[in-house]
Amino acid sequence: MEDKFLDLQQQMRHNQEDLKDFLRDLDNWEDTIKEKDIELQTGSSTKQQKLPPVRNKVKEKPKRKKDQSKAATNTKEEADSSSVKQQRIKAYDYRKWDTFDVEKACAEVESGGEENRVSSEYETDSDEERKENARQQKMMQANMEKEKGNDFFKKGQFDEAVLCYTRGMEADNTNAILPANRAMALLKLKRFEEAESDCSLALSLDCTYVKAVCRRASARLGLGKLSEAKQDFEQVLLLEPSNKLAKTELKKIGKLEKDEEDKHNSAPTNRIYAVDKPPHLRSKKPLKRIHIEEIGTNKEENIDIESTAMETKDDQQKVPKETEISTDTETHEKRVNADTSEKSQLDKTKTASEVVTADVPVITPPPSVPPSPQSSYHLLADWKRLEKYPTQLVQYFKQINPETYPSLFKQSMDSDVLSKILILLHNHYIPSNEAMFAVISNLTKVKRFDMNVMFMSSEEKKLVKNILEHISKNENINEAVLRDVSKKYGI
Repeated sequence: MEDKFLDLQQQMRHNQEDLKDFLRDLDNWEDTIKEKDIELQTGSSTKQQKLPPVRNKVKEKPKRKKDQSKAATNTKEEADSSSVKQQRIKAYDYRKWDTFDVEKACAEVESGGEENRVSSEYETDSDEERKENARQQKMMQANMEKEKGNDFFKKGQFDEAVLCYTRGMEADNTNAILPANRAMALLKLKRFEEAESDCSLALSLDCTYVKAVCRRASARLGLGKLSEAKQDFEQVLLLEPSNKLAKTELKKIGKLEKDEEDKHNSAPTNRIYAVDKPPHLRSKKPLKRIHIEEIGTNKEENIDIESTAMETKDDQQKVPKETEISTDTETHEKRVNADTSEKSQLDKTKTASEVVTADVPVITPPPSVPPSPQSSYHLLADWKRLEKYPTQLVQYFKQINPETYPSLFKQSMDSDVLSKILILLHNHYIPSNEAMFAVISNLTKVKRFDMNVMFMSSEEKKLVKNILEHISKNENINEAVLRDVSKKYGI
């Protein structure tokens, strides 16, 4: 009995503790409900729950305030609308909802309520977005045209590929792949000059583009510019030492150069050697007499030639008929000798006519100096036109403001263009004692100028050294500034 009583007493204690815990939780729940009710009535939330942003949420467009002049015109309307503005009705305030005028609220929304006023204070930055969208569309169009051109190139339709690449270049003129691909198609069509200019354009956009250097070398090889092609292939090996094509092409160029040297060292080719043919291989066609007229000689010489021709005819008539009878071999030999004599007379007349034409000078007027270029592509084209006319070339180069070199060459400058500019300064600016420091210093501001300095030859560095020495002697330039420029040129 005592054990049962103790168990009952212990069970009652547990029940009391459970009841206390239940009542405590009930009181806490009542307190939280009262706090939420107070927050709803006052409209101020003490705790703001921070939630993570929704994924794939579209960002709102950036807004900026309108001009003050535009905002001033709308101040009166804003003042009127602020007086009409009503406080927002709470969700639980049913009495106010009973007195709410729906038709009046709809009229305010139609006439432009609060949201329209807020939106009228701000305007989206649509111009920048439009420019960015247009740029992206152009890049997409250029990529599409590139893919089309690649498909035409694989099919062997090189003309259509060139058209696709040109449309892509018009859409995006900052992509170096498009002119390089067009150069490859032009190489297949054997249009080497255009391919060379396209590769130079691609290198002006990206001077480390190995394919453009390699394709320009093959274009120059097709044009017969062996030395320039050799320089390009050597540059390819510097950028990519494991390039097999450059190694094989350099070997071919070495063989071609040796062949040219052997031709120059060999005997002259204008000698005429006697031809020995057996009688059965000689032609059996009858010989024809050709009347020859000499040009550029005096009348007395013509008379002498006619008289000598008459004397030879008389001598031939005096020869007896017995001597005319001879073997077939002798007749063939006479015909061969007659052919050689007639050929020699033709060569004499040709040389006489060539001398006469060489004495007459052909004067061609020099081309007009074009305006200053807008891009490196125009500069290369104008330079090729004026390369044979140094005075016009110097005038054309003086038109270009040295401060515009970075914007003119943009991404990078071709090493050939740099060497041509240095040669022009050394050969024409130094003799006329003209200022050159602005040109030399602004060339260093072009992007990736250090790459061109790495590929400079020893002769080009000598030119730069002479130019800097001339500047230090004849121009009042600070020594520290001149020393910095010379360091940039690797001197």
